[in-house]
Amino acid sequence: MLIESESAMPASADAVYAAVADLRQRPTWLTEMSEVDAPPGAAQAGTRFTATSSLLLHSFHGASDVREADGVSRLTEEVHLGARFQSMWTIVPSPTGTVLRHRIELDLPRGPLGWLARIALGWRLRQMSRRSLRLLARRLSSAS
Repeated sequence: MLIESESAMPASADAVYAAVADLRQRPTWLTEMSEVDAPPGAAQAGTRFTATSSLLLHSFHGASDVREADGVSRLTEEVHLGARFQSMWTIVPSPTGTVLRHRIELDLPRGPLGWLARIALGWRLRQMSRRSLRLLARRLSSAS
């Protein structure tokens, strides 16, 4: 399953990248994340962090490994939160600020009730991603 969201950010590409790469601040704008344990500073390739997230009335504790962090426009994580998925953040400068794209790639169960999981989780993940991007845009707007 592929979930893609994007939002205009009223900030420079550097500021948007810094916000995405600041793992300790993610609970302030990632709606599903309530706690994070990460090293200080910007995420780099090889950074491992743990987090507690809520999804569909369940709380999950998981770990993520940063696979790519170019310091400018791209940050990719492999997330282990019950299921494994990949979360990719792409920062693109625009004439009015920056566009932030978030892409989630995950495999969901295929069994007899797999279709139900794909519908429910797909809907919820799209909703959470869009809301998180809006919250980050507001946060960056108020910081400038």
